[in-house]
Amino acid sequence: SGRGKPVVKHWEDVDVGDILVVRKDEQFPADMVPLFCSGDGGNCYVSTANLDGETNLKLKSASKVVQAACAPKSNDNGESPDLEKEIL
Repeated sequence: SGRGKPVVKHWEDVDVGDILVVRKDEQFPADMVPLFCSGDGGNCYVSTANLDGETNLKLKSASKVVQAACAPKSNDNGESPDLEKEIL
């Protein structure tokens, strides 16, 4: 338990309810639900080629309410923060 701080876990140690940070081009289970996506409108595209052989990317979207709640806030200059530094 990281108590609000990121910790590294092996897949076999991930529990239901854990919040995971998945970065571009990383693999993850197909049954994960996105809470925040850095793409336009909270969208991300997922490859399922290793499951079904299809090469089309599948659209996954975060809930608009949760996406808004998780979005990094602008700084005092009105600039959006660097997501790499903000996401936990």
